[in-house]
Amino acid sequence: MEELVIVPHLFLHQIPFVALPINLSSPTGRGAGGEGYLGDKFLLRYAPSLQVLGFCHHRGPVSMSDYGTAENATDDLPFSGFEGSKVAELFKIDPQRRLIGAAATRQNYRELLAQVNRLVSTHHAQSRFDNSQESGLKLSDGTISVSQLFSPGWRFPKLDEVFLSCCETSLFSPNSAIDEPVALSTGFLCAGARGLIASQWSIYDCSAALLSILYHEQRQGGLNRVRALQAAQQKMRQMTAAEFKKQYKKPVENHLKAEKNRLANHVNHEPLLMGVSGAERAVKKYANDKGCPFEHPVHWGALGCYGLG
Repeated sequence: MEELVIVPHLFLHQIPFVALPINLSSPTGRGAGGEGYLGDKFLLRYAPSLQVLGFCHHRGPVSMSDYGTAENATDDLPFSGFEGSKVAELFKIDPQRRLIGAAATRQNYRELLAQVNRLVSTHHAQSRFDNSQESGLKLSDGTISVSQLFSPGWRFPKLDEVFLSCCETSLFSPNSAIDEPVALSTGFLCAGARGLIASQWSIYDCSAALLSILYHEQRQGGLNRVRALQAAQQKMRQMTAAEFKKQYKKPVENHLKAEKNRLANHVNHEPLLMGVSGAERAVKKYANDKGCPFEHPVHWGALGCYGLG
């Protein structure tokens, strides 16, 4: 058996199965003695429920791979724009299909979903434990909630994939044994997506950007969602500080320098510039690490593949 499709019950939705430590039968895992994670042994795919998984299976295949992005809608995620620019380079995304900063409004986002087959969302999101249907994506002019994604007006029959490079997009907290799992991941699968990548907790800005870039490199190379995510997670945790420094340090520093210039005249520039300075310190920290700075599952274990692989 190579692939596991997991439909968790209740609070099992909060377990990062990909990061569960196991002993592997072959010495290909992390560390000596064949130690590794469940995500090394199996391709892991999740579904909020069998009913929602059935919705995905009954949709026809999408032959096109037109990409769009929604990036850094609130201007306070310095690495988000770097992620968006690298994804745009990989797939030659039309600049008009990149919603950056203030352009990432609710209306523009909805229109973009109708225009593209694959969307990369890299900005804030929040799970609402008190009212799960009001969990939502935070855009420049407000929030797109799960309840909106469930509504008939939000149906996108040609939508193949959504990559939610945001916090808590598959986090679900049930109130009773009969609760249906309601999260942003559920909403997008019901709205038309065949499959998506979503997160189980609040993810670091830099880690989220790097993992997204690694994932989309694998997708551009021809791997399907579940294989691309497995490969990206393994590459992420095995990346040494020297490799990070060689491949990413200079491009990220150039991006952060440009961010400082862009934000200099922003009405809320002081806290935003402090955020960029914090990002610059993080880059130096990762580049000077003595081992593999992204080895811990907190950097790569939050993301999972939902729906079809």
